[in-house]
Amino acid sequence: LLVRDFLALAQPNPPLLMPVDIGLLIHQTVERVKLGRLKSPPRFVLELPGDAQEVSCDTQMIEKALRNLIENAADAVGEGKTIRVSLMMDLAVARILIEDDGPGVATDQREAIFEPFKTDKSGGTGLGLPLARRIIEAHGGTLTYQTSALGGAAFQLVIPRIAL
Repeated sequence: LLVRDFLALAQPNPPLLMPVDIGLLIHQTVERVKLGRLKSPPRFVLELPGDAQEVSCDTQMIEKALRNLIENAADAVGEGKTIRVSLMMDLAVARILIEDDGPGVATDQREAIFEPFKTDKSGGTGLGLPLARRIIEAHGGTLTYQTSALGGAAFQLVIPRIAL
């Protein structure tokens, strides 16, 4: 896994674009994360539109980016705390906000979190956030950090509905 993530960061494949219901992909990714955390699950709140929301993307790559971010949030908050994943759509882009009520990221660490091998997590590789950013940028989008309205960390992914 470490070698695969490192190679994906160093030599990323171009995305294989196809129409994807991004809301469904978010929902499925959250469910997969939940299955891995049955013993001490955080509380997930999904705010997704009721109808299909199509985006042109590489399903496996976007799922990897989402999973990295959601797993990071789950590691940060622990049992019983909240992770909110919301999707907002407009004509041009999909905006996905993954936020939590954990400790957030210290102000002096915010610039470094997207650098490879920077981690405060025991057993972490420091590749999850850089890889997620690389994936989103390969789709013509952005991944940024901000402070969550819940009090912890928030990561916003902006992906063009039709990738460039």
